[in-house]
Amino acid sequence: MKREFIENIKTGKYKNCYLKTSEVKATNNSFISNELKLSLTISDDQLINENWEIEIIGLRQYHNLIGISYKPYFNIEIKKDHPLLWNYKYDLIEAELGGMDELKPSAKNSLVGELATLYLNDFGGFVKFETNPISKELKNSEGKRLFFSNQKLFGMVAPILLNYGISSKILKVKSEGQKRWTNTPDAKVMLFRDPFITSEGSLGNCSYIIADDFNFELKNEGNTANNL
Repeated sequence: MKREFIENIKTGKYKNCYLKTSEVKATNNSFISNELKLSLTISDDQLINENWEIEIIGLRQYHNLIGISYKPYFNIEIKKDHPLLWNYKYDLIEAELGGMDELKPSAKNSLVGELATLYLNDFGGFVKFETNPISKELKNSEGKRLFFSNQKLFGMVAPILLNYGISSKILKVKSEGQKRWTNTPDAKVMLFRDPFITSEGSLGNCSYIIADDFNFELKNEGNTANNL
């Protein structure tokens, strides 16, 4: 049913419909085996009036589920590689930065601009710009600058820093931990977005759910409003 649902979106079946949250049911087990059931109504008030239930297995994180209500021209995507998933799929890294404090103001401004472009274009706003090593000045007890990141993010930021003469030395790699944070390579993100308002990557008011899997079920048999 999941493939059928996504295919309906791609072929434009719901292009004139609104998407509304009908019900949200959550089971919380200390982030060990959380589950969520999301009931959605898809309707154009004339021909289509469908009620779908999505069973979310292995819930990790969610955002703005109520914001799904009355979303027009919606699109739903399920992705396996996305900035929202990087902390779950890649090791966490603590790195020591050298040469940051010696940057001239003009070079620092240029670096901020380059990082801002990266965070906006490549990360789509799903990784907060405040996590970059320029705006968040973390230091250890010896006064040396630190950068906490996941492996994927670090691999994209480190070469830019090096171009400005800033070295990075990895101090710690944390691959173990609670299942909710790391080592969940099967985690997926389901994104709800309005393509006329938000870009494909942009966070904006995007609603999303991170979980191990999603099961879709069409709860009503008829598709037309007259049959319901």
